[in-house]
Amino acid sequence: MIELTLSAENDQAEIPSSDLIKNIIRVSISNVDPYLLVSGSIVLSNANLCIGKKVYTSIKKLVVISIGKAGFTMMQAAEEKLRGRISRGVCVAKVLPADLPHWDAIKFVQGGHPIPTAGSLAAGQSISAALEGLTAEDLVVVLVSG
Repeated sequence: MIELTLSAENDQAEIPSSDLIKNIIRVSISNVDPYLLVSGSIVLSNANLCIGKKVYTSIKKLVVISIGKAGFTMMQAAEEKLRGRISRGVCVAKVLPADLPHWDAIKFVQGGHPIPTAGSLAAGQSISAALEGLTAEDLVVVLVSG
């Protein structure tokens, strides 16, 4: 919290330095960066996958669904952390980069927001298809941004 203090001599507030303000902004932005949040929540070690505080030891299929404004950024972080372990996935965003990466297991779909488009319907169908045939031995990770 930034506190403004009054000077006893002239009743004027002392404003924090620009370096302090810049540091507060930098830290605030990094604390809500979707790439850093996803990347920092996934740890892959040998056959163990840790997401947050939950450890998964025997996963047959790993499905990742990433949806929202930060859909691509979150999927990028997941793909990099999971090093090709994603069995299949769907990344849905209103805006996708022009030069999409070639991740064999990931399907990219451009959906509409706030008004649904044909892409929104295609996204729903793609997600439904990605979830077909899963069992209790599989894991689905859903990443959602607003």
